Amino acid sequence: MNEIIESLKSIYFSEQEAKIYLYLLENPGQTVFLISKNLHISRSSVYPIIEKLKSDGILLLEYGPKELYYAEDP
Repeated sequence: MNEIIESLKSIYFSEQEAKIYLYLLENPGQTVFLISKNLHISRSSVYPIIEKLKSDGILLLEYGPKELYYAEDP
């Protein structure tokens, strides 16, 4: 997994962006709380990263009782 993160960092992503993207590829439909908890990144740090990845078209948001995030296929 570290090799993939390093590859993503070299082309576009920060380390935290790469971790969140890979996590959502492997675990689609996650809330910010679960992303934060499972990656050990503070929620206050996750929100701006999610927004950036979403605005770049890399993540999708599903609205419902909870907001769920999905990674676009590579």
